[in-house]
Amino acid sequence: MRKVALAVIFTFVSAPALAQSVNVQLLQKSFKQWQPLGVSEEDNIITITMNEARITPELYDFAAEQGVCSPLWLDDEKATYLTKTKEIRVLNKFDSAGYVLETPRAICNEAGKAQPEQSKILILSKTHLFMGK
Repeated sequence: MRKVALAVIFTFVSAPALAQSVNVQLLQKSFKQWQPLGVSEEDNIITITMNEARITPELYDFAAEQGVCSPLWLDDEKATYLTKTKEIRVLNKFDSAGYVLETPRAICNEAGKAQPEQSKILILSKTHLFMGK
């Protein structure tokens, strides 16, 4: 009986961690070509630490479309991807500066239905700068 109770408790405690790990796993796979220093998730905020001293607007545009949104557009696991994520931070290697994409799932869904130039505008409309911790 005690083992069953522990198994039930473990299931409820680990379920949120498993849901978060799907986001992290998909983003690690999606960002593999850029070799980020880290991808982490805490309190429904995902931080992607790039191996760059500076995150340029061009790098962010490409990372947002090809790194963040592409798993939603292309992968079969999109049912849970980013469902509870409030924002995604794409930061420099010092975690001190970069860009933040707000409501990534909603904006990626909208951008996926738009023409390429309109897609970029939609993503930028939900983006703000990140300066310092």
